[in-house]
Amino acid sequence: MEAFMRNPNQVLPRDLLLSKVWGPYAEVEDGNLDNYIHFLRRRLKTLNSGLKVKTIRGIGYSLEDSDV
Repeated sequence: MEAFMRNPNQVLPRDLLLSKVWGPYAEVEDGNLDNYIHFLRRRLKTLNSGLKVKTIRGIGYSLEDSDV
C-alpha cells in the first residue's frame, strides 16, 4: 500500500512491486503479488474507501481515487 500511496495514479510495474515488498533478490512467485492485491482490494472495500487498485493488463497496477 505504501508504494501505491507514494505514487498515486501512476502505473507500478509488477517487478517494481515485487522488489519493494519482498526485496530485490527474493524468489517470489507472481501469484503472491496477485494474492496481496486481492487482500488489499478486499480491505479497501471493507473500509468503504474511494481508493481502488486498478489492474493494468500486462504491466502492473495503479491506485486510483474513484471519488474524484
